Amino acid sequence: MSDESMFGPVIHSYSRAEAIDDGVLVEVPESASRAAGFKVPLAMTASAWGATMGFGTDLAELLAKATAVLAAAMLEYRQSEHRAKLGLAEPVGDCLFFAYDAEREDGGVDVVQLKMQIGPGDNAEPVGTVMLPGED
Repeated sequence: MSDESMFGPVIHSYSRAEAIDDGVLVEVPESASRAAGFKVPLAMTASAWGATMGFGTDLAELLAKATAVLAAAMLEYRQSEHRAKLGLAEPVGDCLFFAYDAEREDGGVDVVQLKMQIGPGDNAEPVGTVMLPGED
């Protein structure tokens, strides 16, 4: 049984590529995701990008911040997997919650709660999306 015969025709779809073109998602440069240890294409919601990247337009600074956000996610993933191997926690599924210390313009720090979802992209390839906890 096909999805269409079960649910009827698709009324509307919104692809990841369209979300990136519209600015709803911000594509993370491959160099930042690779530096943090990720092997899949990553994007951040515009809200998560704004909360973590903050001020500044210097490309090198933005790449460094993006790498730092993703490194925080990778660290949490590795620690979670280690806890699971020790029997102290459940294995990580397709959603990971983590925190990032975002520097404010005044020099202070905001702890930003984030989540990363790994799932299928537009062509069923694995992709990751970093977002605020209330986003999907």
